[in-house]
Amino acid sequence: VMVGVDPAFSYTKLALASKYLQQTPDCLFVCTNRDAADRVGSLLMPGTGPMVLAIEEASGRQAFNVGKQRVEGTAGRWLLEFLQHKHG
Repeated sequence: VMVGVDPAFSYTKLALASKYLQQTPDCLFVCTNRDAADRVGSLLMPGTGPMVLAIEEASGRQAFNVGKQRVEGTAGRWLLEFLQHKHG
């Protein structure tokens, strides 16, 4: 299950993701980031974080963050290290 920004996120997608994660223990659960919101002009719009949290709560599983970090030294650092190693 891969979670990123999805303007069409729905109850159906939440239920399917939860089902896959509960019924398939070796199913990977990955998110692109955990941002609570993104600034669009003067407004804050929901980011990926609320979708990730909904699926985590519904499935009882924890997502692995492969993207940017919210707090220095937390999940996501492996991507920076991989890219530095791969591309110098």
